[in-house]
Amino acid sequence: MTKQELSKPSGRDRGAFEVLPCNRGAHDLSMDFAHGHERFGVISGPHGCGKSHLLRETAVEAHKELGASVGLISASDVTRPGYGFSSPDILVVDDLGEGAGSGRSKKRLEVELERRVRSGKPTFCAATVAFKAISNFLPFPRKWKKAEIKEPTDSEREGILRSICRAERLELPEEVVKTVVRLIPRDGRALLGAVKRLKFACKNKSEPISQIRAAGVLDPLISKGSGFDLRDIVVDCVSLSLDSQLRRNDDEFQYQLSTYVMRDEAWLAESSVAEYLGFTPGETFRILRDARTRLQCNDAIFSRKLDSTIRLICKRLDDV
Repeated sequence: MTKQELSKPSGRDRGAFEVLPCNRGAHDLSMDFAHGHERFGVISGPHGCGKSHLLRETAVEAHKELGASVGLISASDVTRPGYGFSSPDILVVDDLGEGAGSGRSKKRLEVELERRVRSGKPTFCAATVAFKAISNFLPFPRKWKKAEIKEPTDSEREGILRSICRAERLELPEEVVKTVVRLIPRDGRALLGAVKRLKFACKNKSEPISQIRAAGVLDPLISKGSGFDLRDIVVDCVSLSLDSQLRRNDDEFQYQLSTYVMRDEAWLAESSVAEYLGFTPGETFRILRDARTRLQCNDAIFSRKLDSTIRLICKRLDDV
């Protein structure tokens, strides 16, 4: 993050910061600072928990409420030679701790922060490291009010996801929201990446995205160490939807149904489907074409088994 003078707030609207039990203390402290009730504040929290978002909101609110010049910077900007704090009346610093580096850079940060505290210039910081580590280079530690953003619960992450969706103007069905929260790692940036990917998938589509398609679209973002593989679920559910005689006597039917669900319902990549089923991409394309032909010809058995498979997959996704 480079230095930003917020005498004229700029940048794309990212949506309002979602106030939740896990971050309420940090939000309250930031607003007290922005309204002039606190002069020095620092918040701490894990990566991707919304600290940078909250700092942007704090800087804009401080300018609006106090009418002063506001500098929004990263700690790495502070440590560059020749950097001074004479211009902004109010300073908001991100990446305190990690961005400060060590040695001379860390010392330069300590000196500049001490100047601001001694002169009484309001300063607000955010860090990923623990408060104990921050206190090692915060001047006059007792002058700083502190608040922590904790790891959000799954229900709180659903609230964060809905807030991101509102900012991105994307509507997701409730079952899709729950599925995304269960599949994507506990990181706000990962949730933002998931929403952008889903938004692109929904482009030029009038109907809301389905639970299965959401899982397929997000497949590249799902940790490979999580044990989740949508292809496994599809094949298992196809097998469960078929009676024993059909499973024994018609392998082609199973391949067509599995391929159709993976490609046309989940939008998994053709190469991924081909690799999993042990076919070449050309063979996979032929199997998919034959499955589509069955549907176009109103194959009642295929349609019925497809509906049954989709219901089973959705139930499995609910239990992930």
